Amino acid sequence: MLESMLKWVKAAQMTEEEGFAERSVNVGGMVVTLPPQVFECLAPETWKVIGVIILLVSLVLFQVVAFFVFFFVRDAVANAVKRLKGSQQGEGDGAEPHAVKTMVVLGSGGHTAEMLRVVKFLDLNKYKPRVYVVSQTDGMSAERALRFEREQRTSMEGENRPGSKMKEGKALPKVVNIPRSREVGQSYVTSVFTTSYSLFASVATVFREMPMLLLCNGPGTCLPVCLSLKLLRPWSSKIVFVESICRTRSLSLTGKIIYHLRVADTIFVQWPELCHAYPRTTYSGRVF
Repeated sequence: MLESMLKWVKAAQMTEEEGFAERSVNVGGMVVTLPPQVFECLAPETWKVIGVIILLVSLVLFQVVAFFVFFFVRDAVANAVKRLKGSQQGEGDGAEPHAVKTMVVLGSGGHTAEMLRVVKFLDLNKYKPRVYVVSQTDGMSAERALRFEREQRTSMEGENRPGSKMKEGKALPKVVNIPRSREVGQSYVTSVFTTSYSLFASVATVFREMPMLLLCNGPGTCLPVCLSLKLLRPWSSKIVFVESICRTRSLSLTGKIIYHLRVADTIFVQWPELCHAYPRTTYSGRVF
């Protein structure tokens, strides 16, 4: 260590004696002084480009870290306030269970039918309010979701068990449209741009709704929504992905992405053979 320092000092003295002076590079308005040996490797213009790239990457990393810290603190404060309110209210007789705001992503055709059947078996008094997300080019899923909610409301209002009756005049759950990330038959090259556009729209939707639970299945529409929720609420939300019943031997493209990126907290498959190929999935039976 000492020998290395002495060699460095000796080399600096020799450089100074030979008449080489330190040179400066202007990077983003900051003057960075570098020893002359550095400029023997690369030209000053190249060092400027490298410095700008490092500066931009550092700013992006700082913003990402600040982003996560902000939402982590916000969720922690919100959870503390909820616990405080719950302790002040006390247990009470017949108290309503803690509501979980739920976002449901509907695909088209069979995907919508499967997801609505999953929602049908939920405790609708607990998993509320519900927000349905459909693609802009899917005109059927929004109508089916609203019809499903009307049927469930009529069914629950007709039952006489305690706590099952919904409040009269309460508005139906919200249906939100987002751009479709990839159309059927669309090339993978152009789908990069449409997925990016859908991601921005999904971030805005998730930021506005802030669900605690996300339910989704096969279609690519759910991928930007999952990524947005994982980005905005990485610790205080849960993502449940239900693979389509038609996937018997391998996951769908969306399922593979979610599986390998570990986006979802739980991935349900409807065939036990898939659990052997994908160990982190869960088999609990079939939707139909």
